[in-house]
Amino acid sequence: MKKLSTIVLAVLILGAALTPLQAQEAADTKLKKEMIQLKYLNAGQVMALVRPYQSREGSFAADTRGDKLLVISDYPEFVDKILAVIKDIDVKPADILFTAQLVVGSSAAGDKSDESFQNDPVIKELKGFLPYKSFSQLDANLIRTIDSERALMTLGKNAEFSLYLRPKYTKDGEAEFIQTEIQLMLLKFLLGDDGKPQIGPAENKGQSLISTTLTIKSGEKTVVGVSKLDGGDKGLILILSAKAVK
Repeated sequence: MKKLSTIVLAVLILGAALTPLQAQEAADTKLKKEMIQLKYLNAGQVMALVRPYQSREGSFAADTRGDKLLVISDYPEFVDKILAVIKDIDVKPADILFTAQLVVGSSAAGDKSDESFQNDPVIKELKGFLPYKSFSQLDANLIRTIDSERALMTLGKNAEFSLYLRPKYTKDGEAEFIQTEIQLMLLKFLLGDDGKPQIGPAENKGQSLISTTLTIKSGEKTVVGVSKLDGGDKGLILILSAKAVK
């Protein structure tokens, strides 16, 4: 009787030891696998965004055939949720059109404003809080980029200014906003052996005039900042408009 009890106990212990393995094997048979061909985002970006939606047994893997192929393994209900999230986030980035103006404000009595600025609402606003009596346009340029991508444009009569932009598109209901990193540089040029001006070394490429981050409502124009010139009698004003282009 004692021997029989020992055998029964051993069987129960062995059965208990095998239960987790059997449970894992049963779980594996219920997992669903999906291979997804991404359109715009890469696999690494998507994995970081959808990881909170996976179960403890779920897994992701970037397919070796390309960084836009993603393999998902998880329970069907989790896979369905992840696929729905990917459908929402893997969309074409917004195209952003920037128009930049460099305007010189002057307090000198003899300087006159450009005729084109007579009815400009932004210039009228500037007259209310800046000490300058006249405003003239130094240069204007436009550039088109996509959401989260860096853009660089040159401005000035001799391309002596460099404007760096990096937009982040957001939407709140029907309103569209473009948060943008902005840096305006006055470039430093050196004379080469041939006597022609050349851009300076990267570590001494120029002087930062305006550096900021601001949010612009799509389609609107705003004053980014002012940098004093010529000892303070004149100011260089950066005006920027941004628009999400469909």
